[in-house]
Order: sequence, then structure tokens, then C-alpha cells
Amino acid sequence: AFIPQVEKSYLAADEDNHFLASPTAGAGTLFLNLQTKPFNNPALRQALAWTIDRQAYVDIAREGASEAIWNVTGLGSLLEGEIQPEFKDENYAVDVDKAKQILTDAGYTWKDDKLIDPDGEAVSFSISVPAGWSDWNTEQALIAEELGDALGIEVKVDQPDWGGWDAARQEGTFQAIIHWLEDTGNAYGLYTSTMDPKWIVDGKAQFNFGRYDNPEVTAALNTYANASSEEDRTAAVQVLQTAFARDVPAIPLGAHPLLGEYNTRNYVGFPTA
Repeated sequence: AFIPQVEKSYLAADEDNHFLASPTAGAGTLFLNLQTKPFNNPALRQALAWTIDRQAYVDIAREGASEAIWNVTGLGSLLEGEIQPEFKDENYAVDVDKAKQILTDAGYTWKDDKLIDPDGEAVSFSISVPAGWSDWNTEQALIAEELGDALGIEVKVDQPDWGGWDAARQEGTFQAIIHWLEDTGNAYGLYTSTMDPKWIVDGKAQFNFGRYDNPEVTAALNTYANASSEEDRTAAVQVLQTAFARDVPAIPLGAHPLLGEYNTRNYVGFPTA
């Protein structure tokens, strides 16, 4: 379990208390509703990807219990072997000038330090995470500050109860949420979680909350899942990573860890890595 301020509240309380965080192939991910403004414009999604500070997510929101994900494919270090050669060195960074140029090229402007979309409307959105999820609640505030200061976007922090949040993510009535991925232990987990229409049944989503739909990507996901050769799987990954880097259907923030706390006063032999 995640314990806020783990150093002060847990580790400092007893020298026999220990804390273990092991990264997984999954990631804490910012899902964006691609069906409505403001995220139906890929330029805005790209600009966010060049503005959000993943290291701050790790250091502040996760208190070090994560690993930042910067590669444009959305994959972290555990899956770097699946990153295609053309994307190996293609990494995001906090580059506000680049983000602003992307927006300017797409017809966005600024007025009174507020970002104005091509329709002449101020850009704003809400980001929703259930109340009490302290790590992701902290990330909500960080994203709101980063995007407000850097791009002039008003980000409203929404912290509903589980029921309201669950209904919104399934029904697609949210604007942005932070969520986990289907962790399959390989690249398929990220791409099925963010781009696969199979998760939407009777209008309700279990993943792919942004409702991304691209027939070429869907075919590649099916190929990856059923590939009988590495050649077929590699060809599928190429399609998936090209689409993910181009369309930015979601923004992975940092590796989603397995967390554990234990006490060695009476027992030893706990895993340490």
C-alpha cells in the first residue's frame, strides 16, 4: 500500500520498519477523453506531453516509489527491449517552448496569459481522481500548476467518491483521469489499455477510456496478441508505437510499482528487490 510521507510516518517510527517499491511494466497514466474538447485536438495532447513533468510525479506525488516514463512510445525501462530502433532515443522532456510552438502551429493563441483554442474559447479541463488517493491527488495539483503556469490552461481538480469516478470513466463523461494500465508484462499492456476498442462494450469502457479508434491499430493489436513469430509481433509493435507517438492517446507518467511494508523485528528474509 502507498503510505503518504512514508519516511516520517512509517520508516522513522521504527528502525525495523522497511519499505519496498518494485516497478512493474504498467504505469500511472493520464487518460484523456478524445471524443470532446479540449482533447479531440491532437496538438493539445502533444503539447501536454511536452509540458508535464514526469520526474515531479516520481519525486513528489510518488515520493520516489516510481520511475519516470519519458519515451514517446510510452514504455518504461522494463520494456525498453520492445522499443523500436527509430524511437529508442525519442524522449519527451519539459520543453515549454516546443509545446507552445506546437500549439501556435495548430492555431492556438494566448490572451491575458490564457490559452485560447482555434474556436476562440479559453482552454480548460478537469482532472478527476477519487478523494483519498493521496499520490494521484498530489499529481492532480502538480499538473494543474504545471499547465497553468506554463501554458495558461485552467485545470480544475475533481476528487469525487469512487462511485462517481467509476461511472464517469466507464461512460466517457470525464475530461481527464489518472488510471492504471492492464499489466501484461509486455508492450501489449500499454497499447491495449489506451487504444483497443475491445474494452468498450455496450457503451461502457473498462480500459481505452479515451475511446481511441483506429482500424490499423486495432489490427496490429490483434496481430500482437496472436503472433506466431517475432517478425509478426515486431511489425505490429511498429504500427502501435508509431500511432502512440503521433496521436498521444494517453500520457504515461511513471512506472506503477508493487509496494510493500514490512518489519524485521521478529522475522527476516523479506525480499529487498
